[in-house]
Amino acid sequence: MVSKYGSDIIGKAIEQYHRADSIKAMVVAAGILVDETSKVKGEQLIGAQRVVSSFFDALLREMEFARTVTGLQDLGKAGDKIREVAGRVQMQEYSAANKCIGEALSFVTACAQRAVELLKEEALW
Repeated sequence: MVSKYGSDIIGKAIEQYHRADSIKAMVVAAGILVDETSKVKGEQLIGAQRVVSSFFDALLREMEFARTVTGLQDLGKAGDKIREVAGRVQMQEYSAANKCIGEALSFVTACAQRAVELLKEEALW
C-alpha cells in the first residue's frame, strides 16, 4: 500500500496519539483526586489541596511539553481548563471543578482522535 502521507507525518501522528493518551490518563487521575479532595474536611483539607495542586502543576508541565513537541494547540486549551480546576479546588467548588475536568478531557480526547483517524487512513490502526 502506498502511503498518501510521508513517514514524518505518520511518525508525528503516532507521537501525538501517544502524548494525548498519556495526558488523558493523567486528566482522569486529576478527576479522581478532585473527587477524593471533596471528601476531606477540617485540617486535612489544606494538605489535600497542596497535594492536588502539586499534581496539577506536574500535569500542566507535561501538557505544555507535549503541546510544544506535537503542536497540538488543543492541549493548551485543556491546560487552561486544568488551571481553572486548580482554582475551583482551592475555592472548594468541586462540582465546577469536575465540569472543567470533563472539558479538559474532551480537548485531549479530540487530539488523540485526530491522530487515530490519520493512522486508520493509513491502515496503521
